[in-house]
Amino acid sequence: MATNVPYEVICAQTGVQLTEWSQMAVTHGYSATQGKSRPYFLHLDKTDTEVAEQLTIIADAQSKLWELHDASPTSLKGKENAEKQLAMANVSASYDNDELLEELDAIENDSDYDGNVVE
Repeated sequence: MATNVPYEVICAQTGVQLTEWSQMAVTHGYSATQGKSRPYFLHLDKTDTEVAEQLTIIADAQSKLWELHDASPTSLKGKENAEKQLAMANVSASYDNDELLEELDAIENDSDYDGNVVE
């Protein structure tokens, strides 16, 4: 259920009255008076083409910043990626060692093998 705005809001772009919070463009910023990040409901219709384009630019920039952040080895995703790479390296290393041991066992169990290396 949409919540009505308790005061008059006119979109700066379209001149249309916005009656519900869900119609308004939202951005987040730091409030020095509250001492925390909070949403700001802009007097802009989020369905207006120019407003929607600007909101997309913000969303794309935030996504790119998160990608850069996640590349850090100390971020949660960075730690997960490092753990996955380590696990893959361990699997790869154990597979290579197991494969090598199997080949050595096959050579040692070969009745024709006399201990000499033949090239």
